[in-house]
Amino acid sequence: MPVEKISFLVDEKGRNISVVVPIKEYQALVEDLAGLAVIAERTGEPAKPLALVKKKLEETWLNIMLAPEPLSI
Repeated sequence: MPVEKISFLVDEKGRNISVVVPIKEYQALVEDLAGLAVIAERTGEPAKPLALVKKKLEETWLNIMLAPEPLSI
């Protein structure tokens, strides 16, 4: 996939004052920023052992896989 060009707008002295970014790249940057905001919010939360997280995920997955199918009317 070709990389789209990023353009800079400059003032009369040639200093960068703005940037024009392709919309797909902008959307990716916004997603990354949102992810970083979540990480920053959770910085103070206590960590959980990986084994505990894996166990809970496995239990959740098993509950989903073993749940009866809903009746369709």
